[in-house]
Amino acid sequence: MMDDLEAVGREESPFGVTGVRLKDGIDLKKLRQAHEEDFEVQLPDSSNEDEAYFEAEDVFQQLNFAAVDAGDNNSDGEIDNLSPFERLARSMEDVTGDGGVLKKVIRTGTGQAIPEGATVRVHYNAYLEYNDEPYDSSRLRNMPEQLKLGEGGFPGFEIAICSLKRSEIAQFLIKPKYAFGKVGCPPRIPPNATLLFEIELISFVDSKAADEFRGFSEEERKQASVEHLAEVCRSEREIGNELFQRKQFGRAMAKYGRAINLLEHARIKDEGEERLWKSSLMKLYLNMALCCLKKSSALRAISFAKKVSLTCCVSLDSKS
Repeated sequence: MMDDLEAVGREESPFGVTGVRLKDGIDLKKLRQAHEEDFEVQLPDSSNEDEAYFEAEDVFQQLNFAAVDAGDNNSDGEIDNLSPFERLARSMEDVTGDGGVLKKVIRTGTGQAIPEGATVRVHYNAYLEYNDEPYDSSRLRNMPEQLKLGEGGFPGFEIAICSLKRSEIAQFLIKPKYAFGKVGCPPRIPPNATLLFEIELISFVDSKAADEFRGFSEEERKQASVEHLAEVCRSEREIGNELFQRKQFGRAMAKYGRAINLLEHARIKDEGEERLWKSSLMKLYLNMALCCLKKSSALRAISFAKKVSLTCCVSLDSKS
């Protein structure tokens, strides 16, 4: 932790996020000795206040004119009195049944529905009525939002995400009851604001089994059946696969390694458990071998490949 503190004031922190500059340095020796140390953040130059946080061209690509649509003339040549969001709502379906979250599909998705407690990755733009520029945007940050359902978002946002399938893009109108209510979220979201979200579901992982297993006591883990362990390891492997797709090979290997350790110490009772054990373990060994190749570690890759063939030869007698 103290090594991390030495990076304070740099342009980039050890965690890959922008740091802050300090007017004067910090005496790390005093901090290590548990002494208090005062510091003052160097504020940005006020002469740059008019600079756009994002490039104008990037913002232009994320404009949503539905948020400011003034409407068309009706059959009598008169302009209706509906607000932009009221007009948009006429073409949307009711997700919650009470009009609190409305949905319009922009691009159809595929695959199964998102399971309860899954970890999801989404891109989104969020708009206020009468403003076509997003007040919040993962696309402008060029960084998908990752959250675990039930822990990471306000109700309407999670309800919207749960209605999506993989690769689906949809627009959602979220009423204050399912957003930030009477209080809002100053300074960006005023009180009683209806929000327009455009969300794309990039991927999701059913991490529930792995999350629950981490809360088990040592005795509960020892008593877990091979079937239960295989489900936990499937969850860990899917998380690892997601990390692999994002080229985070080291983190993927940590997930695969945790699952391998569980299965290698499992107690097999019958042939059915043996088949499940072999199938689960071989997938993990192959994934580890591929990660090793990606990290230019040929010898480790070979060792995991050998474990695949050895696992095929393991019999119930040798595991008893």
